Amino acid sequence: MKTTLLALLLTTSIAFANNEIYLEQEGSTGTFDITQVGSGNRIGASTDISTIAGDSSDFDISQIGNANELDIEWSGDQTDFDLYIEGNGNKQDILVSGDQNTFTNTLLGDGNDISIKKDDTTAEASNISQQYLKNYIIGNSNILDFYLNDNIAAVSDISLIGNGNTITSIQEGGNLGLGHSQIVQLQGDSNILNLVQSGS
Repeated sequence: MKTTLLALLLTTSIAFANNEIYLEQEGSTGTFDITQVGSGNRIGASTDISTIAGDSSDFDISQIGNANELDIEWSGDQTDFDLYIEGNGNKQDILVSGDQNTFTNTLLGDGNDISIKKDDTTAEASNISQQYLKNYIIGNSNILDFYLNDNIAAVSDISLIGNGNTITSIQEGGNLGLGHSQIVQLQGDSNILNLVQSGS
């Protein structure tokens, strides 16, 4: 099942196992609630990525189950994006361009992979200033990769309980005297933490 959504206001939708949702949204002040329950569900694809463009919107996306995937290209300002993942072996890739967005990632499970970064298929620098990432993870062997470059005042808060997780958080760029911030709380064994900050 392939669904294209073109709307500024999308009410709650629920999709069960092996379903595919493709988003093409452009506009401001939209509210979007999407829930997928089951295994093998997908929102977007690496070769047919879902696109979201607009300012001051509110997105709530939940994937509950195992082996679900999400591919979204994001362009907009002052938007709230809440991602809730419950299950094992899920993969979420989010490409970001815009200012003053807030991402809240809640991850419950093992062997999951979340990536938030610029579009690395182009040589153009991303404009992703003042992004705020809030991450709450309970589980083992998860991989989290946050790459925010050409930033002013990037903020990343990470709270993690579990073992054998790998977190890479890179904040690069900055001027105007506004620095970056990272707060990390870890509880567990054999976790790997890579933090990089650079800029003026």
